[in-house]
Amino acid sequence: RTLTRGRCGADLEEAADLVEDYEAIEVVVGLPIQLSGGSTASTRDARGWARQLAARVGPVPVRLVDGRLSTVSADQALHGAGRHAKDF
Repeated sequence: RTLTRGRCGADLEEAADLVEDYEAIEVVVGLPIQLSGGSTASTRDARGWARQLAARVGPVPVRLVDGRLSTVSADQALHGAGRHAKDF
């Protein structure tokens, strides 16, 4: 499920609740990296958010994934698992 960033930590709380509700075994956070590979303020924000989430949901691992080609990668992962985006 994709969450929208909110204010005052509400998005962190929602994400932590989802991890518990779905008994997640891993959380994947998209890392917004420039096509050149450089970092931006959003990259730093995503890293910080992921660290905060990891502190709330441990021992469930929180993994950062390069967001440059995220749609292609997600489609490949779903296909490999025998699933399709429309299933969600």
